[in-house]
Amino acid sequence: MSFTDATSPYYYHPIMFCSNVETASRLIPEVKNTEEWLQMVLHEYFHAFQFNHKNSINYLADSIALSVDSLHGYYRRNNWFRDYLKMETEYLLKAIDAQA
Repeated sequence: MSFTDATSPYYYHPIMFCSNVETASRLIPEVKNTEEWLQMVLHEYFHAFQFNHKNSINYLADSIALSVDSLHGYYRRNNWFRDYLKMETEYLLKAIDAQA
């Protein structure tokens, strides 16, 4: 998404590009199987849900200056960040199971 280019079709509108599990496992060696890949996909879909709410996307635009590259770097360099994301994903999966 873009917060700076008002002419972009992604201006304040998130879009998710998703690679297949094979590509993801090459780029992120920790992703070893379809289940781990799917957790990443669900995690990102949850952000898309969040950003469809005006207050959430406005908060992101006003407060957080992160790019995909910087987030990927945090994930690779910081165990605490990677562990936090995995824990968050587990909670999201539990929430989905609770609704079933």
